[in-house]
Amino acid sequence: MPLKYRRIIYIFFIALFILSSIWLILYTQGYEYNPYKQKIEKTGALDIKSKPTGATIILNGQIQNNTTPTILRRLSADTYDLAVTLPEYQPWQKKLAVKTGVVTFTGNIKLWPPEQLGDKLGDTNNINSSLSPNGVNLLYYKESGLGSGLWLLNLASGDAALINRDASKIIKYTEWSTTSRNLLINSPASVQPWQIINLTDNAKKNIELPSQIKPITIHWSTSNDNILYISTGAEMYEFSLTSGTTKLLWRASIVDFKHFDGLIYVLVKEGKDGISLKIFNPKNLQELSSIRPVALSTDFTFLESNDDWLPLLDTVRHNLYLLTSPLTNEQPTLSLPDVIDIDWSRDGSTLLLYNNFELWSYDLEQNKIELINRISTPITAASWFNENYILLAINNELLALELDTRDQQQKWIISKQQKPIQNFFLDPLGSLVTIKTEDGLFRVSLTKSANLTGGQSTD
Repeated sequence: MPLKYRRIIYIFFIALFILSSIWLILYTQGYEYNPYKQKIEKTGALDIKSKPTGATIILNGQIQNNTTPTILRRLSADTYDLAVTLPEYQPWQKKLAVKTGVVTFTGNIKLWPPEQLGDKLGDTNNINSSLSPNGVNLLYYKESGLGSGLWLLNLASGDAALINRDASKIIKYTEWSTTSRNLLINSPASVQPWQIINLTDNAKKNIELPSQIKPITIHWSTSNDNILYISTGAEMYEFSLTSGTTKLLWRASIVDFKHFDGLIYVLVKEGKDGISLKIFNPKNLQELSSIRPVALSTDFTFLESNDDWLPLLDTVRHNLYLLTSPLTNEQPTLSLPDVIDIDWSRDGSTLLLYNNFELWSYDLEQNKIELINRISTPITAASWFNENYILLAINNELLALELDTRDQQQKWIISKQQKPIQNFFLDPLGSLVTIKTEDGLFRVSLTKSANLTGGQSTD
């Protein structure tokens, strides 16, 4: 072969080697040729996770070889129709944009079981403060029939225990201690209308007060299960369960109160219709003045607190006041309008706020409020599920709403009841939800469609 041709072949192979090396380098760096755009560009990836795992992945209508969890690599920059499906679960789908050189995360997708009625626990009636502070037990009261009385339901296991059989004496009020170990109950028709039930051994103890003290309201100390605070409407007392002694703390026209962070927050009647908020220190018997007084209507309630904030809801004006100790904060009151109820995130840093048609999140650390979603049907109850989802009751439906605002926020019907849902209670592990309607309590699995009798469903 002539030298000229040998040189051409030699140059050709060198050029092929160089081009192959460049292509290999580009390929390993995530670059590919896009035939639609007719250019070489860096690709992106989709990181897809789901619970349960092993779900089928469908990308632009094509079933992929891998199941969840997986990473789909070398995707051209574009918007993709992504679906994640699993038999006996409702599908998840979303349009997601993939960018060059970037991994797009779906987040940990929760696959919800199909719509269920759930297992009925019988004809039951919830009473005030029925959910324990630790979220483990639900208190419910059955007024008549077989098994009438006060019951304690473990939300995870479904085990129920009768803790008070005296159904002839109607229980008007209950309140958990902060530790969830003790229960305060009020049966006005009883000889001893106020009792303490120790839930460790179901021991009952009457609250025996001096004859001149006629309690209207009794609340727990939030720092000591052996201390109760008692209001007669005109006076406030501290009562020790250990010694059985009472101590006069304060005189005022008391409507309601709450012990929080070592102080007592008191709603005091002012004149004919006015109500003001007073803050009282039971240790030194001193009244503290709030820097920003709270104007209230005649209907209000203290809501569940976190470590730093005590929520007070004006149920007429729908204003929420977040209160904290004036001893530690120069501005101890925050006011949020148009709220009918709240739910704290697990770490207590974020509030879920909702009214009849809107859901909001409020980050207390950043003092930032954001709209989550607007609903066309009035919301009965709402609760965080985790950082990615919210459960909410609308009429007779329990829905799961995703917080991912990319594309459209998806909703799934978890349960459809025959009667409107009054409330629901999530077990601490997030596996089961107990739904309250006029027909009673229904337990629904959030992990798979199954009969719950005799145990808890798991993935």
